Amino acid sequence: MTPLRRRLLALAGCLALVASTLLSASPAHAAVPDVWAFAYMDNPAPAPGSVTNTAYQWGTYRSTCPGSWITVTQIAIGKYQLKLPCSASTNGIVHVTAVNDNARYCDIENWFDSGGTKVVTVLCFKGNFQDNSAFTMTYMRSSGGPVGGGAHAYVYSNMSGGVLASYNSTGAANSITHTGTGTWTVKFAGLSTGGYDGDLQATAVHPNDMARRCRVDNWYFSGTDYLVPVSCTDSNGAPVDTWWTASYHLKRSVFGAANPPTRLAYQTNLTGAPAGSSYNSLGASNTFGSAPPGRYTMVFPAVGVSRTHLQVTALGGPSGYYCNLEKTWTISGSDVLAPVICFNNVGVPTDNLLFSTYSSEI
Repeated sequence: MTPLRRRLLALAGCLALVASTLLSASPAHAAVPDVWAFAYMDNPAPAPGSVTNTAYQWGTYRSTCPGSWITVTQIAIGKYQLKLPCSASTNGIVHVTAVNDNARYCDIENWFDSGGTKVVTVLCFKGNFQDNSAFTMTYMRSSGGPVGGGAHAYVYSNMSGGVLASYNSTGAANSITHTGTGTWTVKFAGLSTGGYDGDLQATAVHPNDMARRCRVDNWYFSGTDYLVPVSCTDSNGAPVDTWWTASYHLKRSVFGAANPPTRLAYQTNLTGAPAGSSYNSLGASNTFGSAPPGRYTMVFPAVGVSRTHLQVTALGGPSGYYCNLEKTWTISGSDVLAPVICFNNVGVPTDNLLFSTYSSEI
């Protein structure tokens, strides 16, 4: 099959992506996740055991542990430990996005179970040094056969491409190929619609507290499979091997659930992007505005209600470029306005492509 030919060119800080013609196909089906949670840690220096902002957190724990909330403790400068009640589970993954306009980025140290609690340790950096920052976090764990519409898949990779955790709503096996220092290709088997439909996210993981950034480099389809190149760098933008997570979702939330939530959306910041890469569960047309260099406002109409969540991942660009949320997203009427900012490898705002994904709790 012809791949999506995205030519990512650094020309005066602007990038262009050339997309191939979409084909039509029926979507796969996806299982409801067994466990999921999201949170927004909006205080860069929280008191020990603080409840993260309750306007921006939710999950299965709200049913299994009524009245409980996600808490956070700052372990050190730029290092935070989140406790997700009643969320202990195996085979899940975590995504994190920094919320900061001053060239911060965040990755994951680890996640583990402590009794019935899922503990997630987040690291945030400025350059090569840990530094305080706000961030969003989501955890997901799925299993079992297909339920409902849409599609969902994820992987957790070690440095050599070994699969540490995996889920695919088709029941097929995902796989990872290590293609070079700091580069891998994920095969999300059986999920291709024959077009570029859905959203992708990636997050760096390093258990030794090293500064790492990961992103989606490109996106192809081959037969019934999606092939997703992922790249990771150090703080200087040099390719480096590390652990990482990546996920795919189609007409479902980033954490794999749908109906609920019934209010979700995703889009890229590419003018003329394939139609399937922009989705709004209420049928509204997503839009975005740009304010060069490097700033974008992603607009998700009609879906802004209740507790909400966002994740962002850079799409290609020169080595080391990355994208974050610039500040807290807002709801105007029922429209979600998400300010995104992208940086080059030395932290200067610079135009870049990205994936952005939004979900409400309901």
